[in-house]
Amino acid sequence: MRDSMPPRRRGGTVNAENWDADPGAEPFYRRMGAVRIGEAPSGSVPGRVLPRMTVRLV
Repeated sequence: MRDSMPPRRRGGTVNAENWDADPGAEPFYRRMGAVRIGEAPSGSVPGRVLPRMTVRLV
């Protein structure tokens, strides 16, 4: 994942990338080094909860 980040995010002032993931994609992101830091309500599916993920960039 880190190799696909724009250069300004790698080694710059941004330390981590956070996003809300599709629940089915969480295992993929975990294999890529991301960790779950919480949950967020889905903006499109009422009652659905999305895992909030983060990955350190430095």
